[in-house]
Order: sequence, then structure tokens, then C-alpha cells
Amino acid sequence: MFCSSYETDLGVGSVVTTEGAVVSVALPVPVGEAVRQAGLTPCPFSVLAARMLKCYFAGERVDFTPLPVLLDQFSPFRQQVLRMTRRLGYGEVCSYGQLAVRCGAPGGARAVGGALGANPLPVIIPCHRVVAANGMLTGFSAPGGITAKRRMLMMEGTEFIGMNSDSVRMVMNSNNEK
Repeated sequence: MFCSSYETDLGVGSVVTTEGAVVSVALPVPVGEAVRQAGLTPCPFSVLAARMLKCYFAGERVDFTPLPVLLDQFSPFRQQVLRMTRRLGYGEVCSYGQLAVRCGAPGGARAVGGALGANPLPVIIPCHRVVAANGMLTGFSAPGGITAKRRMLMMEGTEFIGMNSDSVRMVMNSNNEK
């Protein structure tokens, strides 16, 4: 395992990888709170992933889909939820229920929420782009919680009415099929 840090205006984050797959992402936290993964050193792949994350938090539009990710620790359903979430494009949002339908589990919004709550790869698997059916921001367990989720969505151009995302933008493109 390898680890690289990335610095942003929000603080310092880190990414843990193997030589060829991303294992986990820590979102930026204020410098005094940042903790590097003990005993892990960088490798070229972790440096690349960290550079991409730094660019994302600098406001650049970054496509993380070419980065291989490691999801073997999850059940097949959770893997499917995470893979489907990964297909959400920059600035797109969808509801937990829409995502459940796309994963073949109509009525499984809570199960989708559970899978996303266990997401070890925020931003690379953009769980911040999944919102409640009414557009309300809910369920973001990464540091910064709902505030961080809202900040990332705003950075991606999502419009808000109070704390609700503009439901007009709640889509999953038809080219994002299973």
C-alpha cells in the first residue's frame, strides 16, 4: 500500500493506493487535523491520484473514471451501487431512489444510502452527487458533512434553493446504463 497527500485551499487530504488501484480517499481537512497514513510512502500511481484530487479541489473539471479502484471488500450489490455512482458526471445529481432503480433494486433507497455511507473513495466515486428525492442534501459521512457535500456540488455548478439542489438537474443520463 502507498499513500500520497494533496493540499487544497480547504486543507490537506490523502489517497491510499496499491501500485495500480485506488483504495481510499481522505477529503481535505484543516492542516492541523490532517493525518498521514502511518508507514505508507508514495508511489507514482498514488502521486497521480493525489494530483488529480488537488486539481478537482482547485475547481478543475477532472474525470476520475480512468483510475482503477479496489472494491473487492464489498458485497456485489454495494459494488454495483458504487460503480453506478461513479458514472454520475460532473455536476449531475440523482436521488437515492433513482440510483436504486438503476441498480435493479426499486424501493432500495436506504440500501443505496448504506452502500454510499461505506464509500471509501469520495470524489472518485462521487457519492456527494446523490441527494434525497426532493433534492435535499442528506447522508454525507465524510469530514465536513453536508457542508462539504454542498460545497463540492456548488463547485460543480449545481444550483440550490436553500439547502435543496435544483431538482431539474437530477438526472442519470441514458448513456449511463448498467
